[in-house]
Amino acid sequence: MKYCLVSWTANYPDGRSFSGNATMTFEQGLPPTEAIVKIIKTNNPNLKNCKITLQDKLEFDSQRELDTYGRV
Repeated sequence: MKYCLVSWTANYPDGRSFSGNATMTFEQGLPPTEAIVKIIKTNNPNLKNCKITLQDKLEFDSQRELDTYGRV
């Protein structure tokens, strides 16, 4: 099992943008970008007409490693 942290930006057709982070788990590691974008849009129906751009795709070996990422 791989634990993933993805940061993304959604651009609305009217020029507005919205950024967010998502944590996900996958059996075999990160899937292709298109699959991640589909997951984000499925879990956030208000983003269905947005162009989603991924900024970071980080993969961790455990939930603990993910939870402690970025802590000082």
